[in-house]
Amino acid sequence: MKKLLSAITAAAMVASMVSVVTPVAVSAADTTKGFSIKTYDPQNPSAASGKNTIKIDKKDIGADGYVIPTAVYYSEGTVNTTDSLLVSLTTDSKDISFKYYDPGLDSYFDEAKTYTLGGVEFKTDRYISWAGFCKSARAGYKPAGEYVFGLDSSQSAAKTDNYFLGCSWMNKGVDYAWAGDSSDAYPFYVFETKLSPNIKAGTYKVTYCDYNTDASGVNDNPCPMVEGDGTRYTLAAKNGDKQLKTEEFTIVVTDGDTPEPTTTQAPTTQTPVTQASTTTATPTVTDVPVSGDVKFTFVDDKGNNTVKVASGKAASIDVDVNIDAGTNPVSALDVQFKTSNGLKVTDILDSTNAFAGKTVSTNIAELRANYATLKGDTPLTADNGKAAFMLTVEVPAGTPDGTYTVDFAQCKIFKDNTKFNYEVGVNPLKIVVGDGGAVVDPGTTPVVTTAPITTKAPTTATTVANPNAPVKFAFVDTDGKSSIKLDKGVAKSIDLDVNIEAGTNPISALDVQFKLSNGLKMTEILDSSNAFSGKTVSTNLSELRANYATLKGDTPLTADNGKAAFMITIDVPATLAEGTYTVDFAQCKIFKDNTKFNYETGVTPYTITIGNGGTSDVTTPAVTTSATTTKTTSVVTQPTVGDVNFKFVDANGNSTANVESGKGGSFDIDVNIEAGTNPISALDVQFKLTSGLKMTEILDSTNAFSGKTVSTNLSELRANYATLKGDTPLTADNGKAAFMITVEVPAGTPDGTYTVDFSQCKIFKDNTKFNYAVGVTPFTITVGNKTTTSKETVTTTTTKETTTAKTTTTVTETTPVTTTDVTPGAKLNVTLWGDTNCNGEVNVADVVVLNRLLNDPSYVVKHPTTKADVTAQGKVNADVVAPQSKDGKGIDPKTVKLTAADSEAIAMYILEKGSLPTD
Repeated sequence: MKKLLSAITAAAMVASMVSVVTPVAVSAADTTKGFSIKTYDPQNPSAASGKNTIKIDKKDIGADGYVIPTAVYYSEGTVNTTDSLLVSLTTDSKDISFKYYDPGLDSYFDEAKTYTLGGVEFKTDRYISWAGFCKSARAGYKPAGEYVFGLDSSQSAAKTDNYFLGCSWMNKGVDYAWAGDSSDAYPFYVFETKLSPNIKAGTYKVTYCDYNTDASGVNDNPCPMVEGDGTRYTLAAKNGDKQLKTEEFTIVVTDGDTPEPTTTQAPTTQTPVTQASTTTATPTVTDVPVSGDVKFTFVDDKGNNTVKVASGKAASIDVDVNIDAGTNPVSALDVQFKTSNGLKVTDILDSTNAFAGKTVSTNIAELRANYATLKGDTPLTADNGKAAFMLTVEVPAGTPDGTYTVDFAQCKIFKDNTKFNYEVGVNPLKIVVGDGGAVVDPGTTPVVTTAPITTKAPTTATTVANPNAPVKFAFVDTDGKSSIKLDKGVAKSIDLDVNIEAGTNPISALDVQFKLSNGLKMTEILDSSNAFSGKTVSTNLSELRANYATLKGDTPLTADNGKAAFMITIDVPATLAEGTYTVDFAQCKIFKDNTKFNYETGVTPYTITIGNGGTSDVTTPAVTTSATTTKTTSVVTQPTVGDVNFKFVDANGNSTANVESGKGGSFDIDVNIEAGTNPISALDVQFKLTSGLKMTEILDSTNAFSGKTVSTNLSELRANYATLKGDTPLTADNGKAAFMITVEVPAGTPDGTYTVDFSQCKIFKDNTKFNYAVGVTPFTITVGNKTTTSKETVTTTTTKETTTAKTTTTVTETTPVTTTDVTPGAKLNVTLWGDTNCNGEVNVADVVVLNRLLNDPSYVVKHPTTKADVTAQGKVNADVVAPQSKDGKGIDPKTVKLTAADSEAIAMYILEKGSLPTD
């Protein structure tokens, strides 16, 4: 059983440590809150339309398994009464697996669909979640709050040997509204439940993990749990908690007409099935004579079931797939077409005549089509004799003489949840080319192979022994050697210990990624450590990652020097060419405590020489790391050069605009990003305008990082947001808006040239490289015919890093500061780094309070118990990234500037993946 990986840790911890931040009133209707797990239909997305029991016959489970669209629904009686929640799912069978869709990040549909929420029409390829919203078509759709997911094939902390799917949600101190008339009008989130073809007949459950997320048992942090207004809702409903209700999902697998006894499978060791996004099942297709509950006939536009094409000629044939289902009710149709070799399907229409008004979802690459045929939750009857599907088939010129067919490869017609699908009969279309000749191979089901997702490999190798480093590692085999010579053609498996020498340096955590020369294979990363006895290593073999905390309570430990911090196994295949191969770190982060973020490390890699040696390429898994550096931000207005480049443009994509003398104007400006494949963890900017211009809006949306919410402060012209999925930095959707603003030119503005630009722009990579070099193309507004340059007013405050604005004009800056008043000249000491609410603890409540401060600088921080105003002290405690004083002493709260980087650093500290303060 595996330990929590980082994303799963986040899912458990984010909700388990939240305390009250935003007072909300819980009415009598909210004496209970609850979750339910049901089937999901995008066309009828409510919990009322979903089913909590489903029956499947084994004959419908294909070689690739069977996927059930599923959703978790959340019910509450009163809107805006939830601060945070945590829910984790599991199942009682090794033959059931999960795949989740993050409502803010993951596409669910092949193409964007049109929706209307709150009177705003918009398009998105994501599903609508329970509190999703859209302020404007320009801003786009977003889910409320912040989701964190974790997925694993087993989860020891959650006490399950089977699949684990964890999810936490926080409102982040921001009010929310339901997307529909109730909280469960749309799903909390959507996932796939996949059945392996090996599953036996029986009754199975998708249910909830019931456990304490505090593994030490010191604190009572149960899962599942909902928190709001100081009240917790839990399954046990003890110690003042209110009742949390849950509803499981039941899957009944039958084998023919006779179901086997209701059983669940005993746990067995099995590699989890790779999940697919479409359902694949053994076709239930019967050729002529046509018989079955539902029958289909493929015909051309003249109603002919056989079409003749002259030898050598090309032809395009519009094909209707007519249905005859009698009075049988139909809830959905899911088909895949196939054609004889040489034919080509060029179009599958999204319309149907047999079920008027319904829209067909199509995937021409896989020749798939499907749609639901419900009114509410009532299955419809077909308009018999009309087209259930319409497609176009092309016969290329020069197609050899022969008889070709257009048919189904798969055809599933659903009745309801008591009989999963009907027996189907099909009369395919025959296309006779020339004299007919031989019958051409009727074709096979199209196969679509999804390539593995890869990202940029680490660019920094830590292969220098560096004897003066405070922490050193040596990769050695069982003989204690750091090298081995092998004859060419000899296969070998090598157990390696990664021994540590750290002296008496205290260590709070280790986080590493390995890298191997091409051809080598890592087959195991042990979850044990000899250098820190009793500690369990979290491993991710697919990414060659391993990490673990080394604390006793809150105290960092010292290593048992000369022993293995990590233990791995490497396979050397017999087919390796002569050369020199290495096993090393791609990334190595050793955390000290809250006074220094991580140690410098030295590494002696393991070297494998095959035959006479030589050199071999080194590969690393698809994860980005870099050298440990801190860089001063430079905002370059011309020319646009940098790791990350921005361009301010109007709605027409122009970086310049003209306004008539004396006239006013309003410009919607997109700040488009070009970052290549550089991973980005956060953006933190401040805008500046030439005197006379006015910024009237900073949108809280971004198109370059879909689904992310921008924290804005219009009074200081600031905006920032994190761009992580779990703890992985994202890459930008290049050419799209990272920020969206509106700038006004008042009527009567003197003639001249005015600019909209950044006064500060910090783009964060990760915790090993603080920020990228940035290039900027500003937006220029010419008023009247004059080209004189007006003074620029930069609304800015004291920053933690030097920001240089390179321009050709003299800039006069003013620096208004907006903070909560404190005693003039008063200096405060840090009471606890990261403790924003000043209650003597650092947990997610502090992150939520800090986010409120970032959204609203006038927000007053109240002590959770005494209700005293602790805003000044909270700001000093929360200033953890490049703070004014590393020793935390003598800090003026009025000069503290907080950013999203501070929020992110505290969150990482909570997850034991960082320390405070940071450089």
